[in-house]
Amino acid sequence: MEKFLDHLVHHWHNIKQCQLNPTSFAYVHYEWYYEDDVLKTKQWYDWNGDVYRQRDHKVVIDNDQIILQTFKDGINVSDMTFTEVKDCVWVGKSERVDELGRRVETKARLTKDSWETSDKGWDKSGTLLWGSEKGPFQFVKCTR
Repeated sequence: MEKFLDHLVHHWHNIKQCQLNPTSFAYVHYEWYYEDDVLKTKQWYDWNGDVYRQRDHKVVIDNDQIILQTFKDGINVSDMTFTEVKDCVWVGKSERVDELGRRVETKARLTKDSWETSDKGWDKSGTLLWGSEKGPFQFVKCTR
């Protein structure tokens, strides 16, 4: 878990991805940090600095998997299970049906220098409601 958190807890951004494909990907920041011993995230758009998502997290070890529990306003909204697929490369996945009957899928991949995420949601008839068909957001560590 220590290696996983050492890799994850950083300020990430997707500047390269948005410059290569600006019509499909906004320039966003994704920060993992600790506040009062609580693992937190916040995401914001570069152009205006407005935070559009904030969450608290708890990390649980279950055998050889890492479970990242995500909380919004104190309520557990999802659990993502990460597996180390090779030395210091973790792949995570979460699937659930939300309170409105929408199927929600989240995928992630973490390495020392990259953080990729994909969130998608479908209605009961299988119509994509959110998420990119172009692929995951591809973040690198922010150095500014």
